[in-house]
Amino acid sequence: MPAPADEDFGELPAQSVRAFKQYRGALQFAGDYLLYELHDSVLDVSKWPDMAQMMQGSSANGQGQPSTVARLVLIPMQQVALAFPPDVTDELAAAKLEMERSLQQMNKATRMTNDAVSTGASSAQVADAERAWQAGRLALNKFYALVNTAVGRDVMQAIPSSEEEGFVRSRARYTKFKKGLAICQNRGGTNLAGVWGGLMVYGTAVDPCGDVPTVESYLGIVS
Repeated sequence: MPAPADEDFGELPAQSVRAFKQYRGALQFAGDYLLYELHDSVLDVSKWPDMAQMMQGSSANGQGQPSTVARLVLIPMQQVALAFPPDVTDELAAAKLEMERSLQQMNKATRMTNDAVSTGASSAQVADAERAWQAGRLALNKFYALVNTAVGRDVMQAIPSSEEEGFVRSRARYTKFKKGLAICQNRGGTNLAGVWGGLMVYGTAVDPCGDVPTVESYLGIVS
C-alpha cells in the first residue's frame, strides 16, 4: 500500500507527519511479528519456556536492554504515539497500555518450566494464552485505527485473528524477509555499510547484505 503524500495528511502538523513516516514501518511490522511469530509461540506449548525470555529485558555492559517484544511492538507504538498532537497521543497511549496488559497476561499464561512442558499444558492454560494474544491483537488494531483516523487515511493494516483468515503479506514473504535480515546481520549488518561499500569499489568484497529489502519495501511502503 503506497504511503500517502504529505498533503494527504490533512491538518496534521508537519513534524507529526515526518515522525509518523519515520516510524510507520516499524509499527506495521509489529503486527506481522505478532501474527507470524508471537502467535506461533502461543500456540506451540513446546515454545512456552522461551516466552519469558522474549518478554523480559536483559542487562548488557551494565545497560538495560529491551526485550524482543518491547523492541518490536511496544517501542514502535511509543514512538508513533509521541509523534502526534496531545489529544491523539493520549488515546494512543491508552491503546498501548492495553497491549502491555495483554503481554503481561500472555507471559503469565505461558509461564512453564521445561519439565512442565513435557507433561503438557491444560486446555485452560492454552485458552488463557490464546485469549491474551487476541487481546493484544485487538489493542494493536485499535492503535492502528486511531492512527488511521489521525492521518485521515487507512495507512495501517489490521491484523487478522488467525493466519487462516488471510493477510496482505504471506508467511512465506515474512520468513524470507527475516532470513535475509539474519544473513545481513551475520555478515556485519548495515553498520559496516561504509566499509564494505569502499571495498566493493575495488572489487575486493561482496556487499554483506546483498539485495535484502528494507522493512518499508517488505511492507510495500513507497516513500
